[in-house]
Amino acid sequence: MGYPKTSREDNERWKIRFHSTLDRWLDDIEVQSQGEEQVDLGLEDLEEKFSENILDAVEEHHQKNNSESAPLLPDVKPRLRRRAQKSSVLNPEPEGPGILQVEALEAPEPEESFWVRAWRSFMGMLQRLKQRWQAVLAWVREKVAAGWQALCSVAQSINSVLESFCSYMAGLFRYHIQV
Repeated sequence: MGYPKTSREDNERWKIRFHSTLDRWLDDIEVQSQGEEQVDLGLEDLEEKFSENILDAVEEHHQKNNSESAPLLPDVKPRLRRRAQKSSVLNPEPEGPGILQVEALEAPEPEESFWVRAWRSFMGMLQRLKQRWQAVLAWVREKVAAGWQALCSVAQSINSVLESFCSYMAGLFRYHIQV
């Protein structure tokens, strides 16, 4: 059984939403290009907006493709949101393929322009965001695996009861046939 793919229209809509979020952030820092602390505050806000956009996309995709066959339990949404919050990933370590390699954000070089520092900060934010969502994905996989394991256990129990019942009925029929 495969997983439903997102439609091209959904992908384009979410791409536009992410781009417009990024464009607003760039417009804001261009206006305030004199202060690094404003960039850092803006990046925190941008990171949270990106996370919200991702959560919205996950929920919309689930509702569109799985709501009847596998409804998202009411307690799962807030737990997923808590996992996706910035504080949920403490001291993330880059690992695995595809991690953005970004230089440590040290004190800026005197000759480094505001935009280079903003770019480095932005790339660091993307790395944190990616690591956070990798941790969320690992948590979801763990929960799904536990759910499937519990479901398999229930199915095995039911199968065992059914086999026992069938065996009993076969013996009962054999007895009545022999009499």
